[in-house]
Amino acid sequence: MSIDTPVITVKPSKGWISLKLKDLWEYRDLFYFLTWRDIKVRYKQTVLGAAWAIIQPFFTMVVFSLFFGKLAKVPSDGNHTYEFAKRDFENCDRFLERGGLILFDDSADGSERGVCQVVQEVLETNRYDLVTKNPNYFFKKK
Repeated sequence: MSIDTPVITVKPSKGWISLKLKDLWEYRDLFYFLTWRDIKVRYKQTVLGAAWAIIQPFFTMVVFSLFFGKLAKVPSDGNHTYEFAKRDFENCDRFLERGGLILFDDSADGSERGVCQVVQEVLETNRYDLVTKNPNYFFKKK
């Protein structure tokens, strides 16, 4: 006497169909309760509860701003001197493929920043097409 065992083949689904949004909608109550349970368990041990999800990133931002902005003297707006702007452009240019786009921020006409000098050099090289200037320069690599 032999017992025939069925052969089951498991294959991954393709595309977005595997999300089964209809099932998710049908069991939305279960989804809601499981999600709420995870949130409660995560923040139950903290004194501040779920407010910690907002407070923690805020204090991280404050610490980074104080450390990098005040103590290390690293401005968050970037360094707009000619040397830094030129080096940044050269680093991007090496990896930018044909048809790639590059935006020069803080490059409005009449600005005294080094970025404007780099923009003028890029215009003279004929390796980039000017896509738009409003007020910053936006280039496309030829």
